Amino acid sequence: MQAKRYFAFKDKLYCNTLSAVSKTTLLFQGYIMNEQEAEQFEKNKLFDLVIERRIWDGQVKETNYKMLDLDYIRKIMPVHLKNNQPIVIN
Repeated sequence: MQAKRYFAFKDKLYCNTLSAVSKTTLLFQGYIMNEQEAEQFEKNKLFDLVIERRIWDGQVKETNYKMLDLDYIRKIMPVHLKNNQPIVIN
């Protein structure tokens, strides 16, 4: 929710990409951040993670996206998990 408000503040064209429903929920979420709210949000220790999650959230709504083959994902996932440490948030 905060990331959507932040993007609306940082990129004035961002609101044009939102669906009508998303624009309505933006109103209920406090609408577009002001400069002070955005500066405070940027100081959040999880800022990068929250922004990345919002970008992913937007990407899952895209259509005509070529999905990776599930067998391929099953094959590479153990290697990925072995070589990458999970994010630990205290």
